[in-house]
Amino acid sequence: MIHKSAWFVVLLMVAVAASPAVASGIPAGTTMMPMHPGSTPVASQSPGCNCQPMQAAAAAARGEPLPRAAAGPEASPCNGTAVPVVSVTPGTTGRVSGIRRIYPKNVLDHPERAAIYTAVVARPGIDLAGIASELDMNRETLRYHLDQLESATRIVVMRNHGIVRYYENHGRYTPMERMVLQHLWNPTAARILSLISTVPGIPQAGIAGCLGITAPTVRWYVQRFEEDGLLTVHRDGRFARYMLTDTSAAFLGRTAVNNGITVPAGFPAGGIREQGAAGASPAN
Repeated sequence: MIHKSAWFVVLLMVAVAASPAVASGIPAGTTMMPMHPGSTPVASQSPGCNCQPMQAAAAAARGEPLPRAAAGPEASPCNGTAVPVVSVTPGTTGRVSGIRRIYPKNVLDHPERAAIYTAVVARPGIDLAGIASELDMNRETLRYHLDQLESATRIVVMRNHGIVRYYENHGRYTPMERMVLQHLWNPTAARILSLISTVPGIPQAGIAGCLGITAPTVRWYVQRFEEDGLLTVHRDGRFARYMLTDTSAAFLGRTAVNNGITVPAGFPAGGIREQGAAGASPAN
């Protein structure tokens, strides 16, 4: 009989503890012990707290009705600090969680990107190795900043013949002018272009004799120039004479590239061929 009475008392206590009436009877102003050191009492929690059990306890402390679904003995995992979904640092426009967003208008605020952009403007057609050497910068870091400058339309990236070169944007150079600048980075190509610009219609043998290079080398370069639309080839019997297009000739004249070439006064359009230069071979 005693055992039955004891079990009845235990079941009664459990039923009373689980009743929502007990939770709703918490007097106003009562605080709960914080779960973590330094956290504030429940009644003073920020309304932005996104923990449902903590919100229910705070409502009960203020004497507000407690929804049945929020009642229960389960402890709250909330540490008493409101956690916003997107954290924006106060007073920093364009910063999310302390990281600054990159826009076209602020892309040059970074000192390394500004230095890279200055190098590209000063040396149009420079490649990755040239910038890395000039600024003494890690190539992976350099690639990242170049991608940012390209995305912000500050620079134009030109890929041709397996070479990647960088130019200032905003219509500074036309596609043809960028092509000329690309070839000017090669010393041999630059000398050939300068000679053809100075002596329009010069043949392959004339270029080889004047510059001291072989005929096959000249042929390889002028084929590239022709493919890129920088020059035209005029057949004169067995000989091929080379002339720059009007656009490339005009731009090359504005660049004032000399490359150490000295052409005698009155140098004939036929070049070295008419003068019988030693070792000169006719163009095919």
